[in-house]
Amino acid sequence: MVKCYTSFIYWIDTTGLDWQSDEIIHLTITDLFGNIVFSHLFKPVKIKSWDPTQQGFHITPEDVANQPPLNNYLPTIQKFFDQADTLIGFGNSTFDDCFLHKAGINLPQVMEVDVQQQLFRRYQLFDHVPSIYECADYFSYSLNPKTATYIDYPKAVAYCYCQMLEKYTN
Repeated sequence: MVKCYTSFIYWIDTTGLDWQSDEIIHLTITDLFGNIVFSHLFKPVKIKSWDPTQQGFHITPEDVANQPPLNNYLPTIQKFFDQADTLIGFGNSTFDDCFLHKAGINLPQVMEVDVQQQLFRRYQLFDHVPSIYECADYFSYSLNPKTATYIDYPKAVAYCYCQMLEKYTN
């Protein structure tokens, strides 16, 4: 039997930077080709206001006021993560995963790649933890912070991941 591998890229936006008190207000999951598997905004349960300039999309409380909470989607989101053989993110090991665990998502024991940390720590291409814009620029991927949409960030992560594999692994 032939085994099919499923790699998912995931990107979240939150009400702030503290995984213990802030909440996820957006999640997009794509495949390695940038096809959307899941993408949704969520109304936070506890947090009522936040600084929207802290996220890439500047999501405001008004943007999510009529959205259901993340809890409504937990079984669906969990199903997608459970299908993955590889999970790829950008800052996921130091940020996203903490938020997902707190929200009730159990990440499967599969290969997980944090493109940001790989480029910084393993390959030492940056002398600091790079932003997604720096990584995209490094690999000549056009990512404009003024026009980027929900899908553009996971696509940039996928592109950087593939370039990293091509150029820095045997």
